[in-house]
Amino acid sequence: MTVLYSGDRRIPPRRGRALAGTDATIVAAGRAAAWTAVTGSVGALPYVAMKVYWAWGGTAGKPAGMDLADEFTKNGAPRFLVWMERHGLDFTAIGILLAITLLAALVRPWGQVFPRWVPGLRGRRVPRWLLLAPGWAVAATLTPYGGLGLVVMATGGLSTAHLAGLSPTVFVIGFVNFFAIGLSLGVCSLSYQRRTLTYGGRTADRRGRRTWLAVGEPTGSTTVPPADPGAGHDGDHERKAAFRSTPLPAPRWAVRAAHAAALTAVPSGLWRIALGFGLPVGYSDAELHRSFQIPGWGSVAVIGLSVVSEALALLTLGLVRPWGEVVPRWIPFIGGRRVHPLAAVIPAALGSLALMAIWSGFALWWSHEHHPAFQGPWGDIVGVCYQPLVLWGPLLAAVTFSYYRRHRA
Repeated sequence: MTVLYSGDRRIPPRRGRALAGTDATIVAAGRAAAWTAVTGSVGALPYVAMKVYWAWGGTAGKPAGMDLADEFTKNGAPRFLVWMERHGLDFTAIGILLAITLLAALVRPWGQVFPRWVPGLRGRRVPRWLLLAPGWAVAATLTPYGGLGLVVMATGGLSTAHLAGLSPTVFVIGFVNFFAIGLSLGVCSLSYQRRTLTYGGRTADRRGRRTWLAVGEPTGSTTVPPADPGAGHDGDHERKAAFRSTPLPAPRWAVRAAHAAALTAVPSGLWRIALGFGLPVGYSDAELHRSFQIPGWGSVAVIGLSVVSEALALLTLGLVRPWGEVVPRWIPFIGGRRVHPLAAVIPAALGSLALMAIWSGFALWWSHEHHPAFQGPWGDIVGVCYQPLVLWGPLLAAVTFSYYRRHRA
């Protein structure tokens, strides 16, 4: 087992005994990531305690006679959730405890290599997607939900009807919990992603930047061969060929444009997520139920649309990042293979044309009447949230052109 530094921390020998006998490389989390995980976990504990207290018959903070199991039944919740609630097992508290466990895995050694007590997997490396997929998904959902909820409460946007008889303290505890868990998962997922990144002959250094591994060191997909001292310049043929296969790095402007394109879907996505959770962001409760079926399947639709939109926007980063040149190893059947340039250029070019056709009209948002159901200034706020989407297509086109030129050279 090899231990690498991250920040000023490393894995002490007593923590590495469970991994003894493996050749896995462990990169320890830095202090910032470790303390972020602790802070997020502590911020979630009041919510867990409150939900467990309610599940065991507590009434503080609830209106008299309110039974959560009966509320689940009225809202059409699955029977097993109702059964769990009646037996003192609140599913949201269990979900938060699982999120806390995920936080620990993102900053602890057993999140990179399976410990010895896991049957059949002892010493094997944990697939990155196994932690990163739920980590980023939960972070992208709970962070905006908790943050927007706190903003709405701070501005007095939650009326008595929205409180449904519950104490405002209940909502504060809930929104703080969701924001703390979501934000800490985002930070720890980013740290984990950078610490465990490997690409061809490169791996993450102590600051998360990719550096070349030692000459001749296997990396799972390629090996940079050592030069033969006795063969002169011709002896370096294999080594030169390994480096020639690496395309030119993306220019700085293309990297910035790709990151800007990835952010264009964030403002509108945050607004839709708040809409899906039923927060007062422009529509009355009656209008939400009549036009969007919120709460209900409409919530799943608008939140799913936000997640899919942001996932598509993040694909722009593949045009300036290593995983746009070599398929990540965790993808079945094609992991580790080089991406053909046209396999990235053609979909990206067609996507940029489609985005420009779809969103260009939103530049004229204020030239026509807003939806009559919008309340107060929300028509203008929604227009501001959707303006970045106008730039998505042109930014993607520019980054695609840069990718094409670099791979043609």
